Amino acid sequence: MKLLTLNTHSYGEDDQDQKLAFIAQSIAEWDIDVVGLQEVNQKIIGHRVDVKNIENFVPMDGQVSVKEDNFAMRLVALLAELGKTYYWAWAMTHIAHDTMQEGVAILSKYPIDSVTSYNVSKSHDWYDYKTRRILTAKITKPNGESFMAVSGHFSWWHGKNNEEFHYEWQETEKYLARTKLPIYFMGDFNNPAGTDGYDYMVSTAIPITDSYMIAEETIGGPTVLKEIGGWTGLKEQIRIDYIFVPKGVAVQKSEVVFDGERQQAVSDHSGVLVETID
Repeated sequence: MKLLTLNTHSYGEDDQDQKLAFIAQSIAEWDIDVVGLQEVNQKIIGHRVDVKNIENFVPMDGQVSVKEDNFAMRLVALLAELGKTYYWAWAMTHIAHDTMQEGVAILSKYPIDSVTSYNVSKSHDWYDYKTRRILTAKITKPNGESFMAVSGHFSWWHGKNNEEFHYEWQETEKYLARTKLPIYFMGDFNNPAGTDGYDYMVSTAIPITDSYMIAEETIGGPTVLKEIGGWTGLKEQIRIDYIFVPKGVAVQKSEVVFDGERQQAVSDHSGVLVETID
């Protein structure tokens, strides 16, 4: 199975339409099975779209309205033009830059059975950027095997017993403990490999493993290559975007994509493409 995670930085990019089209072309070319996206935005003032009229969209209880410029919806439409059908879901997390409803999304080649969203942060205020939610999708492959895909965008580590990442990860563990399904967790975790936050995360009770660490082949590593928002003063390249796979799943390849070298950069983050051995 092929999985892709990308913090899209949507509507914060120059040449956004061209970059959106390139993301679609790449997903189609690589034949990705499941995509996890973060910073999936839509304008607050955008026109609402009736969910009944959104092709292959799977709403959740309490679904925030999808607007006509929703980045994930536009991506799915471009994929359809390329002959690729993707089912998808989107959950709002908070208001960004006073003008955007920011969220996380999941795209799947296979039908999505059900979708949930869970607030993992102490804050539940839409206008607080510290408000964080994870999006989960139960997906069933053609062979009948089901799994849970998760997309998340987390805060930074400020030590144990802090209300940001430490608290968010504890809440994530509690929520995901409810499922017996294999978990594929994609996202921007904002905790660089080798730091206390990363070490805390990989010691998790959730039965998942950092795919990069077990891949037979790795291409690239860091996913943030220069100073960006949230990483002011960054002096080194860091790996903060991960795909975690169920323990026991073998990984053939982990590759950094959209890094400006192997492919065009499309965001202030690079993406991660993982291929498992089924």
